[in-house]
Order: sequence, then structure tokens, then C-alpha cells
Amino acid sequence: MSMYHEYIIHIDGDSFFAACEIAQYPHLKGLPVVVGQERGIATAFTYEAKALGITRGMPIFKIKKFFPEVIILPTHFELYKMYSQKMSNILRRYLRVVEDYSIDECFGLIENDHAHTWEDVCTLAQTIKIALQKETGITFSVGVGRTKVLAKIASKAQKPDGLTIISDRDEEMVLSQTPISKVWGIGYRTAPTLKQKGITNALQFRNLPEEYIMRTFTKPLQELWHEMHGTRIFDIGHSDNDPKSLQATRTFFPMSTDREIVFSELSKNIETACARMRRYGLLTSSVIFFVKTSEFKYFGREFRFPFFTDNPIDILDSIRPLFDAVFVKGLRYRATGVTLSHLRPFNKCEQDIFGTQKEVHDRGKLMDTFDRIRDLYGKNSIFLGASMHAMTRNRQREILDESTPYQWNLPVPFMGEVL
Repeated sequence: MSMYHEYIIHIDGDSFFAACEIAQYPHLKGLPVVVGQERGIATAFTYEAKALGITRGMPIFKIKKFFPEVIILPTHFELYKMYSQKMSNILRRYLRVVEDYSIDECFGLIENDHAHTWEDVCTLAQTIKIALQKETGITFSVGVGRTKVLAKIASKAQKPDGLTIISDRDEEMVLSQTPISKVWGIGYRTAPTLKQKGITNALQFRNLPEEYIMRTFTKPLQELWHEMHGTRIFDIGHSDNDPKSLQATRTFFPMSTDREIVFSELSKNIETACARMRRYGLLTSSVIFFVKTSEFKYFGREFRFPFFTDNPIDILDSIRPLFDAVFVKGLRYRATGVTLSHLRPFNKCEQDIFGTQKEVHDRGKLMDTFDRIRDLYGKNSIFLGASMHAMTRNRQREILDESTPYQWNLPVPFMGEVL
């Protein structure tokens, strides 16, 4: 373990899912909005909704009954992933080492060549925050510290829309104001144990003697103690490596016994997974799919291709007979999913003697056009006919729901001002 002079920045989206929805429809700004209509519980909400007393997991029917002023929206994970990627791309413009920690959070390493002085660190953090909010239309809380734990504490110090930069001399003050239960890595079971020992804030924990820490606590808490002292234990992970596999799953409503509807839901997942794969410049030679019944029973198959592809049409043509074999007439189905594995970069797929790989590549050029259209007009602007049932069912369901102020097929998303 060694001390570092670089700093770590943590970016945290404020009420991220709800904020992404409101960025699409600014007329909802300032209103109590809850996301999770299709799941029947509140999965995300705005600060205005939180102020009313709404909590995560609260049933939607209770929210409608006791808080009729609240706007209930369905979940749009592809939209959130699009904003998440935008967040990550902006940070990568300024920093060389970036870790996509979760869909609404990322870390970055501010190295010496990015900022030569403490004033440079402050200026860079402010510049990143402004760029994020200007180019996405949503707010972020930003924290900077010597370690990941300190940066995490900093980003939560002034939520929402905050910017906290912890200098070495400010660490004690900030930690003294941080409840021990709010420290990253200290869960709801550990916090009461620490409080019984008289440790109620982060500074009290940091001030414990190292000998006592090593003798009393397990490795995770020992690592937190070192991080609070500025010793970097948790490195910034490079998240731009090629993934080993890609998945897409989705629970659909209402459940269905119709073979074509269930296959259409699977088709939509395959389209989604293939689009992600193309963004990485990868091809697959193996696909595993599953269907899940109303009783949570899974049925699936794996198919291996004699070539590599990023084309959902190739996959759909190959797995249709397998799907027909696992589909049981009369059962109600609630979800489908697909995993693409044995991934390989496009430039590492050798041509075979019979030219099969070249034929696959030539067929796949159509997907390049699909991607360009989606980039211009939104992810639901074009899709395969096999996915039609999945697209229209969800759109019709939400049009009929008066609590939904817009259609499921999102228009061109607002992604910030053009610089």
C-alpha cells in the first residue's frame, strides 16, 4: 500500500432514472414523479416525490390512493443506459482512467498531468460537472478525494446537484459530519455494531488506532480505515475492456400464452443485445436464450454458430426451431432473455476458406444502417418485424393508461446542448 498524490473523482446521478425521464419531458420538472409503473412498485422517484413520504418499493396502488398528485411513469432501461453512456463518454474526454461503477455512477482518476496544482483539481472538477449537466440536461453530485471512499463521501455530502472537493486539510471536518451508516461499505448490519462501540461518525472510525482496527475488525473494515487515511486500496478499474458476454432480459406485462408474442419479446431482447455488441465492435458465435413461466420455471437452449455474427437476423433464424421445441402450449410466460458469449473483436475474426464469414459480414451491413437511424431518431425508430408484437403491446398498454403522459416509443431524446 502506498500514498498517491492523484485524486479520485466520483460522479453520481441525482435520482437518475427519474431525472432521465424528466430530461425527455421538461414540463415534468419540479413535479413529484415516480418510476416503476409496470412493476407495481416505486423503483425510482424525484426529490419532490420523496418529500411527500414516498419510499422505494412502495406499491403503486398506494401511491395513487394517498398521493393522487404524483405522476407515475413506466421504466425505460434503454433510455437510462443511453444517458449512462453519455455520462461515461463525457468523463473520458477529460480523464484517461475511468471506471463505470454502475448505471448512474462512475469514478475517474485525476492524474498529475491533468492537474498540476490543487486549484487545477478544483477547476477540472467544476468543468466536468458543468459539461455533464449542460450536455445531458440532468444534475449530478460530484465528489473529489484522495481515495474512492473519500470521493464517495464527498459526492454524498451535498446531494442533490452538489460539488464537494475534500482537500487533505478538510478531511477531518467532512468525516466528522458524515454518519458512520453513510460510509460506503458499511451496511445496515455493521453500523449498529459500530455505534455500540461509540463510533457514530466517520472521523471517530478513522481515529481508531491501527492496532485496534487490525485486531477487532475484518478485512473490509480494515480497508475502509486505510482509505479514510488517504491510502488508496481500491484502484480505479478500467471498464473499457471487451466484455466476456452480453445479456438482455425483460419481464413483460401482461403475461402471455401466445407463441408469437413470446417469441417477439425474445426477438426484442436479441436486437438489444446485438446493438450493444456492435457498439463494442464485437461478434458472437454462441447464443443462450430462455423463457420464464408465470411459475418462475425456466426453459432454454444454447446454439453455436459455425461463424461469428452481430446480426440479430442470423440469430433469430437459427434459434426459431429451438424456441418451438421449448415452448409449451398453454403455459403463461412472463419473461425472456438472451446471453451472447464467445465474443470476439471484429478485426480478429479470420476469413474461412469457403467465404462464409464474408457473407455474414456483407449481410450485417444492414445493421449499420439500423444503428445510424437509431442514433438519429431514437432507439425505437426502427426494429425487426419479429419484434413487432413486443413493441406494439407495450405501446398500446401505456397509451391506455391515463397516468402515462407519453408513449412508450420514445421520440428523439434530449441529450444536451450542441457544443
